[in-house]
Amino acid sequence: METSLPITVVFPIVLITGAQTKPTQGSCTLTDEDISDIKSAVQKASKAAVNDIVLDPTLIDKCPMLEKITASLKSVATEIVQMRDSAISTDQVDQLKQNFEDQVNQIVKSRDIFEKQSGTQATKEHGEMLERMTALQVKVTELEQQIAKQTASMYEDMAELIFQRLQMNSTESVRSYTKHMMEEKLEELMNKLETNYRIYLGALRFLNHMNDQELIGKVFDGILKRLGDMKADSDDVKENGRNLLVNLLCWTVNNDFLGKKYKERQVDLYRMALKFYPKTYEKAANEADVRSRQFCEENFPANLITWFAVSWNDRG
Repeated sequence: METSLPITVVFPIVLITGAQTKPTQGSCTLTDEDISDIKSAVQKASKAAVNDIVLDPTLIDKCPMLEKITASLKSVATEIVQMRDSAISTDQVDQLKQNFEDQVNQIVKSRDIFEKQSGTQATKEHGEMLERMTALQVKVTELEQQIAKQTASMYEDMAELIFQRLQMNSTESVRSYTKHMMEEKLEELMNKLETNYRIYLGALRFLNHMNDQELIGKVFDGILKRLGDMKADSDDVKENGRNLLVNLLCWTVNNDFLGKKYKERQVDLYRMALKFYPKTYEKAANEADVRSRQFCEENFPANLITWFAVSWNDRG
C-alpha cells in the first residue's frame, strides 16, 4: 500500500478595516472569525501529514505566536514525510499518520480554544484571545514532542534492522536504509552500531560498495566531530571513544574513497589519538590496547596512534 502525503494548508486572508497597531509577541488581537478560519485550516492539516503550511502574514501580524504553532505542525509533517521517504514499513507510517490525525482532531475539539466565547468583545489585545492561542500552542507543542518521540523510536528500529541485516550480509536489502540513516540520522545510527564494533566497521565498509564519495566523506567528518565532542573524562566515554577511533582508522586504511579525506583531516586524527591516548610514553601498552579493539589486521591504527600522532606532537 502506497502512503500518500500531499497537502498544502493555506491560512485564509483576513481583511481588516481601520487602523491597526502591530501586536507585540505577547499579544493576540484575533477575532472569533479568525479563530474559525484557523480551526478550518487545522482540520485540513489533520487529514494527512502537512508538507507545506503557508500561514497568511496578516494572521501572524495579529497574533505572532501563530508562527510558532505553524512551525510545530510543519516540524511534525517533516518527520512523517521523512519516514515515508526512508522506505520504512508503510504500516508504521500509516500508524504514525493516524496518530497525528487523531491528536489534531482532539485539539480541534477543544471547546476552550475554538468555540466562540459568550459575553466577550470581538477583538482583544490581551486576555481571552491570548489565552486561547496560548492553549493551542501548548497542545501543538505537546503533539510535536510526542511525534518526535515516536519517530525517534522508529529510526531506532531502522538502525536495528541495518544491524541485523548486516550480520546476515544481506547488503542489497539495506542499501536505501543505510543511505538515509547515514545522511539524516547519523547520530542515532552510530549510537546503535556502537554497541557492536564489528558490525560498526561492517556498516562503514558497506558504504564503500555504495560508491557514494560525498556520503562517505560526510560520514567520516561526522564521526570525527562525534569524537571531538566527546568529553574523555569518564571511563565509559573514553572506552567508547577509543573503540570509535580505532575502527574509524580500520575503515580509513587502504580505502580509495578516503585517501583525500585522510590527508585533509590528518591533524584532526592526530589530535583525537592524543585525546584518547594521552599517555604517549606508554607506547607498548597503547599499541596492545589498540590491537585489542580493532577489527582489522592492518598495523595502521596502532602506528597512527602510537607513532605518527606522537611524532607530530613532539614536533610542536
